[in-house]
Amino acid sequence: MRSNLVIDVTQDREKNVFSSSMHSIYQECNSDSNRKGISRRSLDRLEDHLTQDGPKNPFAVASRNLTRGILTADRANVVDHLQTSISEIFTRLYVSMDELLDDTQLDDTEAEARSQMKELLPAQHAGLKAICQDYAAVKAKYEQ
Repeated sequence: MRSNLVIDVTQDREKNVFSSSMHSIYQECNSDSNRKGISRRSLDRLEDHLTQDGPKNPFAVASRNLTRGILTADRANVVDHLQTSISEIFTRLYVSMDELLDDTQLDDTEAEARSQMKELLPAQHAGLKAICQDYAAVKAKYEQ
């Protein structure tokens, strides 16, 4: 989705973020039926539209639309992609810890450290559970 926003902002199309904020003035210029002096009037209208202050300024409108698009893309990213990434990280962490603690991987001189780590890991599971709950809360916030 974010790549679509980049394309939308960087390509000159009728319905991109900035063009949509200019649509009303384009329509007004096109509806001018008096051909005498039309270029000057159209340029004056465009200049007035582009330099107006406040929320109707086309740059402000484009900024709001772009921000809305980015937030929508980020929400989709959190829901669709981030959860998978976090799960992959925890899977790799567990696999790495299993390999680290595997009796065949370690020298017998490290038996004491291995024993202590095996006792420590179940206690740390509660911390992992808290992280997962925090993640669920953040996810719920973005899904609203």
